[in-house]
Amino acid sequence: MNRFLLGLAAVLCSFSCSQKDDVDSENSNDFRLEIVDSIRIDYLGDLWIQDYDFISRQFVAVSKIDQELVIIDPKG
Repeated sequence: MNRFLLGLAAVLCSFSCSQKDDVDSENSNDFRLEIVDSIRIDYLGDLWIQDYDFISRQFVAVSKIDQELVIIDPKG
């Protein structure tokens, strides 16, 4: 049983240590970090949503720190 597990571990290690294709290494640069909430807003900070207009589908929000007004459309 121990020889079987040792052989299995050796085989698995050989697959994990194999050289990667050039195509895979080129595509690895396509990743990015995106912060997503229930509403996508292109604003990094704390907001208080104050109102919503059903006709234009826009939110009005106020930033917590400097009381800046932010208009949020369907695209964020």
